[in-house]
Amino acid sequence: MGDKLTAFTEAASVLGLTVVGALIASVVKINVPFVFQMGEVSLNIQSDVLDAIMPALLPAVFAALIYWLLGKKWMSVTRVILVVLVISIAAAGFGILAP
Repeated sequence: MGDKLTAFTEAASVLGLTVVGALIASVVKINVPFVFQMGEVSLNIQSDVLDAIMPALLPAVFAALIYWLLGKKWMSVTRVILVVLVISIAAAGFGILAP
């Protein structure tokens, strides 16, 4: 009975991680306001380049970075939250991220 319970618990963990991974694209929003312009032609970096490669590429990269940081021994959840807040505020202040 213990082996079946362990297998069931592991399967539930994998399902939970899959659901959280699927929610990243709909919950985490990262907008880059840069527009490349040459002459009369303009190219929106977010919609014409990044979303053409893979929709929700930036949230997926951001989530992977957070998971990588959480795997480090010197990084705690509180530190990750503070780092995300500081980087987000600084990037929005410098115009790298759009609201």
